[in-house]
Formats: sequence, C-alpha cells, structure tokens
Amino acid sequence: MTNSARLYAFVSRLEWSVMRRKCSFWLRLRLLGALVWFLPALQGCSVTSQPEQPATLGHSIALAQMERILDQPDLTGPVELESFNCADWIADLSDVLNLDSPAAKAAGLTQREEPIQVYLYALRHPTQGLFLIDTGFSAQMAP
Repeated sequence: MTNSARLYAFVSRLEWSVMRRKCSFWLRLRLLGALVWFLPALQGCSVTSQPEQPATLGHSIALAQMERILDQPDLTGPVELESFNCADWIADLSDVLNLDSPAAKAAGLTQREEPIQVYLYALRHPTQGLFLIDTGFSAQMAP
C-alpha cells in the first residue's frame, strides 16, 4: 500500500468518525429538544394529591326508607320523581348476581334466566332543574 493510499484511508476513517459524531450530536440534540417539549406535556398527566375525606352532608339510608320518603309530599317544594321502565329484559342470573358468593351458594341459587327491568328516573327540582338517573345495565348483559 502506498503512502497516498494510506493517507486516503486515514482521512476517510477520520471523515467517517467526524461525520458519525456529527450525526450523533444532531441526533442527541433533536432527542433533547423532543424531551424538553414532551416533559411539560407529561406534567398534565400526573396523579393529583387531592386529599380525600368522608362526606359530611347527609347519611346513608336503606332503599325502602328512601322510597317511603320520596312518596311523601314535600312540604319545602314541589320536587317530582318519575320512573320509566325502559326495558323488560331476560338475563342470565350470573349476570345479575355473583353465584360464587357464599350467600348465593347458601341460598341454593343456580344458573337460570331471570326477568329484570331497566329503569330511568327523572328527578325535577324547582330550582336545580332536571336530573336523569339511568340505571342501565352491564355491557356483559348485551346479547
């Protein structure tokens, strides 16, 4: 190999090394720019540290007691409750109840078809407006 060939090979390796470093530098710079742009966006996805506390208003009551209260005339204002039977449905009992629970096993419940109703409730308040309560049903019950 002649001296000029050796010199050419050396310069070629040197140019390749410099070019590789340049590409690496520009690639790093672009990645850094993308990271600097992306980090603030990630801050919007952070988990909040809002403290939780039990509700201080009202108290829990049984459904039957709530229905008795709602059936009585309201002396403070005309609050209206309407219920709409949106669907008469036949569902597998396992879609409605957990048949593997100890209570279901103790009651001797087995898999069968069970007629159910799906309701929508409309609560009209004189100052707060209309509230719709859609009881709906689970997606697993869809045919």
